[in-house]
Amino acid sequence: MAMRKDNTIEYVEGDVPDPLRGEYRDKDGKTIDITGFTITLHIGYEDAPLVKTATITDGPNGVFEFGWNPGDIVAGDYQAEVQITNASGRPLTYPASAGEFYFRVREAIA
Repeated sequence: MAMRKDNTIEYVEGDVPDPLRGEYRDKDGKTIDITGFTITLHIGYEDAPLVKTATITDGPNGVFEFGWNPGDIVAGDYQAEVQITNASGRPLTYPASAGEFYFRVREAIA
């Protein structure tokens, strides 16, 4: 995998981190109103991919977050993607090209 620091989120196995927050913007950086959208995070765990549904925290300003539960963070290196489905049901998956977004989770020492 071609992981780089700027495209990789790093955690420690077993942790329950603060929610992962995102903002949906167009190519010019303008916020997109996501009221009525469904946003899911897919992490490619080998045994069973993890799918998390976002909470829309500020729809008009495009803000959402994914909360974590115990057991969600598993050691390894994984590709990930976010799927955004608009209010009319049209899905878009980001990143559009494969291999650009990763989770790196190291084993816990303690």
